[in-house]
Amino acid sequence: MSPRAIVGCLYVVAVVGLAIGAFAFGSFLLAEHRRLTVTESIFVWFGDGIAFVWFTVYFVRHFIFGTPIGDREPSPAQTGVLWWTALASIIGGMAVDIGYSLLLHADEHNAFASAKQSKGSLEVLRSANAGINKWMYQVRISFVDDNQKFHSFKQTLGDSRDLRHLPKQLAMAIRAGQRVDGVTVAYQADRPARAWIVDLGWERTHSLHEFSLLVMIFQVAISALFLLIMTQVRKRDGRFPWWYDLHAVLLIGVEAVFSLLFGSIFLAVDEPDFWG
Repeated sequence: MSPRAIVGCLYVVAVVGLAIGAFAFGSFLLAEHRRLTVTESIFVWFGDGIAFVWFTVYFVRHFIFGTPIGDREPSPAQTGVLWWTALASIIGGMAVDIGYSLLLHADEHNAFASAKQSKGSLEVLRSANAGINKWMYQVRISFVDDNQKFHSFKQTLGDSRDLRHLPKQLAMAIRAGQRVDGVTVAYQADRPARAWIVDLGWERTHSLHEFSLLVMIFQVAISALFLLIMTQVRKRDGRFPWWYDLHAVLLIGVEAVFSLLFGSIFLAVDEPDFWG
């Protein structure tokens, strides 16, 4: 298979993977953005945004302008200004992405510690057996804040993972699909969309920044492996391999494969973590 054909296949996989991921995780991502400010949303996706820009640049160069794909002889500029610009901006974007995601993780902990509390109602929207003795429940919790404004949020609870931390009567009601009133809710006073079930604490909320960090773990690992292999090939052959500038599309490729794999699994097993 020619380099152009390989790149074409990677492009198709990326598009399909991102589409499946959007379908599988879309409602979860939309709901989680309600917990964030516009600035926080931008910084959480900052690295992905830069990766998408270079993804676009790569395919415009090779498929619209027809820049040849092939081995590159060493030059005084080594891999060229474009290669280093892409690498530096991608690393910088990932650093901002990771740093801000960790910052939001700490901020959520602090927000929970100073949160106000209210009594709300819980209703089970859907339940499913997502594996051997692995029942999952998507619930909606509704409450009224100090200003008498109504709010609600959704959360997915695992039978063994979460329900065992709840009061026995509440856990039994959830398993039976019954509505429960008087559930203690904590919420951030100036941002009520950021709310938690008190008995579960802040750390049992599957938030957007945790989802982002999970993807970045794969991206960092694959990117480091890519650079290591490329360096070894260059030392062995005295030239850069044809795929030397694939780092420009690597992050989107990893995210697409991640979305394709896990999105397909969630859709196949009807995993309620990402139900609408």
